[in-house]
Amino acid sequence: MRGPQKTGTGHERAWPTNRGRLGRCDGRLAAIRLFGRVGRGFTLVELLVTTTVIAVLSAILVAGTRSARDAGRRVRCLASVRDWGTAVGYYANDHRGYVPRRGQGIQPVFQINRRADWFNALPPYMHLDRFVDLAGAGRPPKPRDATTWVCPSAVDSGHKYFFAYAMNMMLSTWLAPEPDRLDHIASPNTMVFLADGPGGHCSTVPTFESYSPRARHRGKVNLAFLDGHVESLSAAHVGCGVGDPRRQDVRWVVPGRLWPEPGQPVPPPSTEMP
Repeated sequence: MRGPQKTGTGHERAWPTNRGRLGRCDGRLAAIRLFGRVGRGFTLVELLVTTTVIAVLSAILVAGTRSARDAGRRVRCLASVRDWGTAVGYYANDHRGYVPRRGQGIQPVFQINRRADWFNALPPYMHLDRFVDLAGAGRPPKPRDATTWVCPSAVDSGHKYFFAYAMNMMLSTWLAPEPDRLDHIASPNTMVFLADGPGGHCSTVPTFESYSPRARHRGKVNLAFLDGHVESLSAAHVGCGVGDPRRQDVRWVVPGRLWPEPGQPVPPPSTEMP
């Protein structure tokens, strides 16, 4: 076999080789061994497995997004409830300890012009317009409004006026000659002031009736207490849609007031107004 030949310039000329071509062939053969026949498509089993994995991952992503969105809404609602609870303390300081009136009771709201009702009395302490002024200007609170008036999870109730939050129906009723006084209520840290409401009522109390609080945050209802603190509690703990379970840490009944306790007959609508 002849070796490399001398060129005219004195350099050796190497024999041509197939090393590059063989290298490419080796790579192609390796790919065939690893993946099977080159150019084949997915089998039905592989396609089903891939589709299932994608569906599972999408479901996890959607559930996580929904959970995060719901948690954000609950936090925003708690912030609004806290603002209302803080405002009642300022109001009491300016009004000899009195708490604002609760508005109408078991009826959907139709009277909004009384200055002493909580939705007109408290907004100035929060740099908000009073409800009666908003309605008069054609801008009453409505679902999805990004304001302190509205819980982000509240939905339209179909009534004339929309209230995402409602005051404790047993506080400062219009049946009493004077509102309740904050400094005369024992344990204000357990007395409910405000709760997630049903939408058409400005006051609420746990009951099987339509004016019961709404647990719209994954089975929980947001509450503000008379001392200003807020809590998010389960519907069962509060008694939403059932009735007041008479818990010591969540009280609705004001002893000695004219409004009856849960489970007792309520006054007919005509006697609610002064």
